[in-house]
Amino acid sequence: SFVYDLQKRNVPSLQIGLPPLSLNFSFFSDRISEYSEIESEKMVKALQKAEMIDENKMLIEDPRDSKWRDIIRPFVKESPSMTADASPLSEVMNAAYARHEMSRDGVLRGLKFLLQSLDN
Repeated sequence: SFVYDLQKRNVPSLQIGLPPLSLNFSFFSDRISEYSEIESEKMVKALQKAEMIDENKMLIEDPRDSKWRDIIRPFVKESPSMTADASPLSEVMNAAYARHEMSRDGVLRGLKFLLQSLDN
């Protein structure tokens, strides 16, 4: 891998893999301040009822190709807030499926790595 090649050359490098995330009842409210825990729970239950989440509360399908928007639309404050790759809801759904180019998860680990690299 690219990171391994850098490390062989003594270049400080780190790759942080982010696993899929479980959609617990507070999933949306934990990540998007505009949603309450009650609203978040209703959205997760709707996804469960539509069988878009497995028994471990993991997304079954890639949200970029699934019908999740239709399922949670009744609970969404504004329709434009579900625009692919532009809305908070789309971004957290992509993060839940571990198909996202950036995430808040792993930031602390990355910052610690950078600070340790400065000391070396």
